[in-house]
Amino acid sequence: MRIDVNNVKPTDSAKRQMKDHLRHTWLGWLAAFAIVGILVASGYGRLEPSTASNLVLAITALVVIWYTIETTRLRRDAENRSKREATPVFYFDVKLRDTNRMLSQDVHKAGPSVFIQQGVHLPFRFIIINHTSNPAYLKVAIRLKTAVGTGLQVPEKDYGGERVWHITPFFNLDGWFDMVELLVQAGHGASPNDWPQASVTLNVQVDVYDVRGRFIDTLRKEYTVRFDLKGCVVECWPDTQVSQLPPIPPDKKLGKNLLLAELWPSGTGDK
Repeated sequence: MRIDVNNVKPTDSAKRQMKDHLRHTWLGWLAAFAIVGILVASGYGRLEPSTASNLVLAITALVVIWYTIETTRLRRDAENRSKREATPVFYFDVKLRDTNRMLSQDVHKAGPSVFIQQGVHLPFRFIIINHTSNPAYLKVAIRLKTAVGTGLQVPEKDYGGERVWHITPFFNLDGWFDMVELLVQAGHGASPNDWPQASVTLNVQVDVYDVRGRFIDTLRKEYTVRFDLKGCVVECWPDTQVSQLPPIPPDKKLGKNLLLAELWPSGTGDK
């Protein structure tokens, strides 16, 4: 592959470093010329020696103050850059499975509680990818809001908001969760008449923690899930805003309880 070096553009970080270097160089030379000018003027008798000395000290003090401020800013920028580089970057999404329509028809005929007992599910895909080499810990909570109520998977399961996921570098998971379970938790019974006849809201919250268990950020998405008159899931699309359900507070004590937490095994596969 041939690379045209003439068309290679510097990154924003390189541009910022270049501007900082030029600014430091010009201000340094400006201060030096000012001091030399003062000394020359003093030598020719145009300035009193005491005045010239005071001016040189004042310029030197300003230069020291300016360099102190710049050094502090550069150190802060370096710390922020290191923090950004150490922060994992995640992508996650929820999608319908290919078998979802068929299973949703079966569930509608017999009722969700019956099919939970018989081991038949209404699976939705949950995809999450770590795009960086930085490990992390996650907590994933998936909630369903319907006209009847709000359903959350039981806490001891992977998508109930309590299980701690151990995320390795470049982690890639294509798993699934059960919509039937969320419907039952939301208050829908086994009768087909209790099945949602309109769109419902699926809320996904992912809390991100660093390797020491310190909270980093909360990632949230909401999806509109639409059922047809037969109780089949026909569409699932992400909303532009997350507003239907309030966020779940993060676990501020995870770092202290990390050794006691039940970690979800790391790796790649179907969960």
